[in-house]
Amino acid sequence: MAPAARWEADVREQERLLASALNARDVGVLSRLFASDYVFTSASGQTWGRDRAIADCADPRLSVERLELDVERVIVLAEAAVVVGRSEVKGSIGDESLSGAFRFTHVWRREDGRWQIVAGHTSQAMWGTEHEHP
Repeated sequence: MAPAARWEADVREQERLLASALNARDVGVLSRLFASDYVFTSASGQTWGRDRAIADCADPRLSVERLELDVERVIVLAEAAVVVGRSEVKGSIGDESLSGAFRFTHVWRREDGRWQIVAGHTSQAMWGTEHEHP
């Protein structure tokens, strides 16, 4: 298998592991997957780093009934990869709903033979509109 194809398969596996860890709120796995310089941009435009992302997952007020990630495309760029996909979430944190359909972009970096996520972005999905691209 060519390196790009192998790395695409590796990143798809990391996305499956990420979804599983988020569903299970597995802080240990998330701590290994999130790079120290990780940054997330939420659908509301807020940004935060690795420590808050992990703390949010450990927050006892967090309730995740379902989180599904559908990876549509993986673009391998040397020692990095960009993932584009859709997610559906049913959950809340305290009284704030986290439920909805979203589009996401993740950026992964390969360092010392392992992949870590360095950036994530999500936005509200606009299913069935002219704004969707294959």
